[in-house]
Amino acid sequence: MANKYYFEIFLSFVLVFACAANAISAPVTWDTQMTVFNRVFKPHPKCLQGSMSEMECSNFRARALKRFQMEWSANAYWQNGRVIANETADRRVNSEFPR
Repeated sequence: MANKYYFEIFLSFVLVFACAANAISAPVTWDTQMTVFNRVFKPHPKCLQGSMSEMECSNFRARALKRFQMEWSANAYWQNGRVIANETADRRVNSEFPR
């Protein structure tokens, strides 16, 4: 009877660790998304110079973040549980950036 109890505990730990390993391998946390977004995002030059209002700069960033989240949802920035570089997606995220 005791062996069955220990086996059930062991099996529970195996399942927990297997699920945790899969959860860790996929970078789906908000922190990971924001780290990648901050690496990809190019702030508007007028925001850096101070010639745009704070609200305009915030809206510019929010629109870029929305585009980034669409790309992230389409798996453009991660594959097989790892973050990848994607220049095409970067251009779409920063599509409003002045040329």
